[in-house]
Parts: sequence; structure tokens; C-alpha cells
Amino acid sequence: MFANGSRVSQTSNERNQSLERAVFGGTSQFSESNFSELLAKKESKKSKTKENLEQLPAWHDSDDESSEIPKDVKIARKFLTTPASSADWATQPANDADEDSELGTRSERLIVPNDRVAKLKSSQFLVRKCADLNRDCPTEAAVNAVRFHPVDRLALVGSEDGALNVFRVDVDYQAKAATVNFESFAVKFAEFLPTSKKILATSVFKTFYTYDYGSMVLTPHHGLRNVEDRIFSKFEVSNCGKFIAMKGFYGRVHIIRADNFQLVHTVTLNEFVEGISFTSDSSYLICSDCKGYVYIYDLRKLTRCLKKFQDEGSTNTVSVALSKDSSLIACGSFNGIVNIYDFQSILRTAD
Repeated sequence: MFANGSRVSQTSNERNQSLERAVFGGTSQFSESNFSELLAKKESKKSKTKENLEQLPAWHDSDDESSEIPKDVKIARKFLTTPASSADWATQPANDADEDSELGTRSERLIVPNDRVAKLKSSQFLVRKCADLNRDCPTEAAVNAVRFHPVDRLALVGSEDGALNVFRVDVDYQAKAATVNFESFAVKFAEFLPTSKKILATSVFKTFYTYDYGSMVLTPHHGLRNVEDRIFSKFEVSNCGKFIAMKGFYGRVHIIRADNFQLVHTVTLNEFVEGISFTSDSSYLICSDCKGYVYIYDLRKLTRCLKKFQDEGSTNTVSVALSKDSSLIACGSFNGIVNIYDFQSILRTAD
């Protein structure tokens, strides 16, 4: 009985030893020293793998293989390695400066002939700082309108909070002459009417106001008769003071009388109106649209557009203005370009 039990135990031990050899690679016994050796080998493999990963780059950049480094990369590297007090990295190379000068030369030829280009001498450029117009009544709101009277020493300031102030202009002190505070009416545009002691003020509504600063009377005007436009925000007064050109919707410009605000005629541009201006003799109306085109209308015969031309290099001509003698016309575009054209030569080429 005991012999059979010893045989079973021996057989079980042999199986266990076979299993140990299969698992531990031929080791007949598993001890703490063998386990420590295995852990040491495993930690050694981990450290070697970590060192290899640290030596490899995080990503592959195709620019590293090229011997020519791009210009913007050079400037950025120089900027990062230059002290804050130095700004030499921002200096453009000589060839870039030559390109800019060539561009300026081309623009000058495009604006006016070279024989009419003259630099302003520094000895003739005199500037004197005067007192602020609205020093007596400053505002934290945005100032949208600042205009000087063409004859009297008066100036107006219209702001977003609905305040319209009139000042007497002096070199040392600007005295406030009158003040109007509109309710829920942000002053977007305001101008003196030369033939009277009135100021025309508009906002983003159909209603606009005239203010008589002589009699201190404020008069509302609820739109224009026979005109469907519901917003009148921008306008221009002719130099003679008889006409007002008001910007309407969908390319419309309404020409009205300044004395009674009656509609005289409406001209229509192909695009939305941006700039409006009159010639010095109030014979022509010049308008610009949001596509960079300039329109010229003869106020003596408003049957059609006298001349239309593309403002060179402009996609949105936001402002037009003429010289006092109406010999030159300046067109300012949204992208910062100002072109000056010979107005009389444009009229000669009109149809």
C-alpha cells in the first residue's frame, strides 16, 4: 500500500520537474536569485529602449533634408535667438527694398505724370497743436462726425451717444456754442448747411434732423417724399449749398434741395454706394461703388451717367474727393490705395 503511494508521489514530482524545465528554460529549481536575475535583465532592456527613443527625433521634417532654408524660417530663427533690445532681424534685404521702390514708382506714374510730382519740403510743413474741440464736454462714446463751417469759425462734433455739440473755434480755447442731445438717435453723419445757420444730422433711420443753431430749433424730417428708402445715413452737401446728395439703398443716390428737402432726381449705380462728392462749382456729382467703379453725373442734364471708369487697383472705392479747383480727383479704396486722376482729362474722354 505504501509502495503504491510512493510511486504516485514520485510520478507527480517528475511531472512538476518537467513543467519547471519547460517554463524556466531547463532550470530544475526556481529560487529567489534566479528571479532577481530575470528582473535585472528586464530593467536593462527597458533602459536601453528608453535611450533609443530619446535619441530619435519626434517627427520627420522634409525641410531638414534640404540644404536651402526658407527665408521665413531664417527670420524666425534669428528672432528667437536675438535679444529683445535688437530688431535687426526685421530689416528686409536690399532686393526687397528695391522691389518696393519699383512698386512706388509704378504707382506714381499711374496717379499723375512725373513732371507734376513734387515732394513736400519739411521746412514748409508747419504743425501746431491746438486745444481739443470737445474739451469742455468730452465723451466716452465714439465720435462719428467732425466738421468745420466753410465760412464761420465754428465746428461740430457728433457722437454715438446722440450728442451733437457746436463749438467756436479758437487757437487757445474752444468755447461751446450749442448742444443737442438726441434720444435713441446715434449721430452717424452731420454737416453744416452753408446757406443757413442749420446743421443736418442723420443716423440709421428714415428720420433725420435739422438743427438751427441760431434760433436753437430742432426739426425732425420723417424721410423724403416719394422715396421708399428707410435709412439715410450718409450724405454730401454741394459747395453752393443748394443741393444735398443722400445715399440710398441698392445703388441709389437721391439729389434733393437743401432749402425744402424736395427730391430733384435719383441716380442709380450698378452696385452699393460708397463715396459721394460734388465739384467746386456744383456742376458734377461723383460717386463710387463697392466694386471699385467711379461714376460722374452732370447735374445740368441728369439723363444718364456721363462717365464711368474703374479705379485702378481697387475692389471697393470707399471715398472720392476733388481739389478746390476741380482739376484733380482722389479715390481712396478699402485696401489702402489712394489714386489721383486728372479730372478734366476724364471729362474730355466722356461720351
